[in-house]
Amino acid sequence: MRTCAARVQKTAPILALILVITFVFDARRAGAQLSATDWEKAAGGKMSFEVASIKPSAPDERTGTNVGLDSGNDYEPSGGLFRATHFDTASYISFAYKLTQAQRMALQHEGPKWIHDDRFDLEARAPATATKDQLRLMMQSLLADRFKLAIHMEKREIPMFGLALVKEGKLGPHLRHYADDPPCSLSSGLRGNQHPEDLVGGLPPVCDAWIGTLMPDGHASFGARNVTMQKIADGLPTLPNAELDRPVVDQTGLAGTFDFWLELSGNVFGPLQGRAPAAAQTDDTAPSFVEIIRDQLGLKLVPTTGQVDTPVIDHIEKPTPN
Repeated sequence: MRTCAARVQKTAPILALILVITFVFDARRAGAQLSATDWEKAAGGKMSFEVASIKPSAPDERTGTNVGLDSGNDYEPSGGLFRATHFDTASYISFAYKLTQAQRMALQHEGPKWIHDDRFDLEARAPATATKDQLRLMMQSLLADRFKLAIHMEKREIPMFGLALVKEGKLGPHLRHYADDPPCSLSSGLRGNQHPEDLVGGLPPVCDAWIGTLMPDGHASFGARNVTMQKIADGLPTLPNAELDRPVVDQTGLAGTFDFWLELSGNVFGPLQGRAPAAAQTDDTAPSFVEIIRDQLGLKLVPTTGQVDTPVIDHIEKPTPN
């Protein structure tokens, strides 16, 4: 996936993926940072790692992390150790500020080129009881201290896709209201040992995380439990070869949380490139992305525009290794 961190674990013969995913500001105020959001206040406000090391990655190093660098809340406590290898700075910024997929896509056009191209390894120590949101706050401090990051938000009108019901009041066969039966949790012990047989009825036992399997023949299954419709919308552009060139926003009007799963096959996704979704058909023998979400989830993509709180980088520097 392009903007969300993926934690990859090889199995035989299956590759398991854990997909891990407001205010007015005067941009002329050098060094100013974002005002605290509700989640930041709830997490306790400004805090820092006990110790942290950041250094450039080796060219052949493999990307990986023990904490998902997405906007989800799933988190397997690691005793306070935070380790990430071969990630670009934009991914660390996205994690630190809990950016939505729309904001992550906007961030692709921000800052100097190196924040998207250069890769860095991070190893840091936090209190063993630190939550995922508290780790985000610590990452904010690290970015401000080591990268001299100054960032703010601006409301901007951008192209997007609205996610809507194909038929009012009717869900697709692979989309259902979350009923806690069987229950799921934010910490499932899946890290590093997930197999297809661990999935319950095609759904992962962990909450608030996209988890999937890729088969050698190109077929794949992705699912999530106890997620909002906006979280589903956020994740669609991150699917393999989805090629959505716009963020997706929830326009279903559906409240509460949901379980869902998608069954995909091969390289069947054609780029929408701002056209009506119906134009995205690249293989006459396989369903398009539009057909997959229509038939399985009962949802459709509608081209539209909307305002997004867009991250704007005012200043950033390459860190000195330590």
